[in-house]
Amino acid sequence: MAELTSQNSDPNVDLFLVQLSDNYGDHGLIALVGIHYAPVNIAFIDTFLMSCRVLGRKLESWILNEALKLAKQRSVEHVLVDFIDTGRNSIAKDFLVTHGLSPSNRSNQLLQTVNQKALGKQEGILYELASMSFEIPNLEIYDGT
Repeated sequence: MAELTSQNSDPNVDLFLVQLSDNYGDHGLIALVGIHYAPVNIAFIDTFLMSCRVLGRKLESWILNEALKLAKQRSVEHVLVDFIDTGRNSIAKDFLVTHGLSPSNRSNQLLQTVNQKALGKQEGILYELASMSFEIPNLEIYDGT
């Protein structure tokens, strides 16, 4: 918790929690997202944690959209997501691909242009959003759009 609190005060980091209440009750806090920003218009989503109780309700699409909106407000040109393949999280990998992210061929080049510390710790495969003019599926479920 102390690490989250210290990151939350960093102007180059956005952290947000998601709480869910629906017809079935209050699920409480169900997600945590952490985005690190580099001085060269790169957003690095290094944390995207979500409760398995709510997976598959398409809320993950809304959460990703909110993260991308924050990045867009900072004029970000590149969004990278750190995906750690555990063999048990193929749902997460499928989610990234379905939502316009693909393994980055330029990840080393992008990361070399910035101080690695400014982006947080990369531990897995970097996925990159192809374009900042994104269209996230399933938003109508939560936004009424």
